[in-house]
Amino acid sequence: DAWHGCFYQHDRLYTSDTFGQKLGFNGTLLPFSFLLHTGMAVSHADDSRRVLDLGVEQAVYERPAYLGDTIRKEYHIQDLRTTSSGEDTLLKVKCELINQKNERVFSL
Repeated sequence: DAWHGCFYQHDRLYTSDTFGQKLGFNGTLLPFSFLLHTGMAVSHADDSRRVLDLGVEQAVYERPAYLGDTIRKEYHIQDLRTTSSGEDTLLKVKCELINQKNERVFSL
């Protein structure tokens, strides 16, 4: 299955609807790795200069996100600095993934 090939999960929480329903979830959950990748995708990049994102802090899966949900990203710039060479920019960004119900499902 192509889905599991891209975001391989062996955890029953993501691979078994029956197991998820026994835990109180309503459908197929999106894997943490998928949401992390979606949040880190560089749709905020500036091609006119080198912008460096140096790491990830506080990646949190806040509420269930399901297969079929519509997810949008919101970025909030926390810090923006030019390096001492003046050639690069260091960027600290807070990212939130919001579902179609306007609920935050993931943040980093």
